[in-house]
Amino acid sequence: MQDKLQKLFDEIELNEDNVLSCFYDAKINKVVVYDNNKQIDFIIDTTKVIPIEIYNIVLDKLKTYFKTIKIIKLIIKPSNIDNSLINEYYLDIMKKICLDKSKYNVFLDREIDIKDNTISIKAFNKAECTDMIKLKQELIDKMLCYGFDIDIDVDLVLDGNKELQEKIKSEKEITENEVKTLKKTIQKEETTEKKPVYRAKKSAEVTPIKDVIYEVENINIKGCI
Repeated sequence: MQDKLQKLFDEIELNEDNVLSCFYDAKINKVVVYDNNKQIDFIIDTTKVIPIEIYNIVLDKLKTYFKTIKIIKLIIKPSNIDNSLINEYYLDIMKKICLDKSKYNVFLDREIDIKDNTISIKAFNKAECTDMIKLKQELIDKMLCYGFDIDIDVDLVLDGNKELQEKIKSEKEITENEVKTLKKTIQKEETTEKKPVYRAKKSAEVTPIKDVIYEVENINIKGCI
């Protein structure tokens, strides 16, 4: 690891082995300060894209140490890019965006297509298409911080509502079948556990007086002839 980068990590008390191992051959490219210390960009060269959890740890440490700075950016520039990690980083960005902008929740479970360096996102109506176009540049900028120089295409799929309806219908059928199965199971258990009610049979025979006296002591029986 470059001495300058090691000093930075020591200063911000970043000493976890699993984190440092991801930067064993990394170096600080440059540190850019904007607007009278209102924003600082830390640009770090690495061999490969670092795991997203490691990225978040480093960024949190920088924000904690430079807490008087309004905006802290960590920009990773890997020499080798693994596009298989794009989806994971994209989802992480979207989850954070949805914390402040709930209207984008509909895109969390929507699959994306990744080809070369382009992410294709489906929009099932014009409102979704407009919302995602507004978000497009923010996504590109955030992905660039992670080390992915990508572009984003927003595809308006007019028959997307049919696809969504089919998915909802399928999920509804699964849920209804699960409810039916559960009801049958409960009914079966109730039948199994239900014990027959014992009802004493009334005898038509008359118990002789002598037997009553024998069975129940201290009882006087008075009869009239």
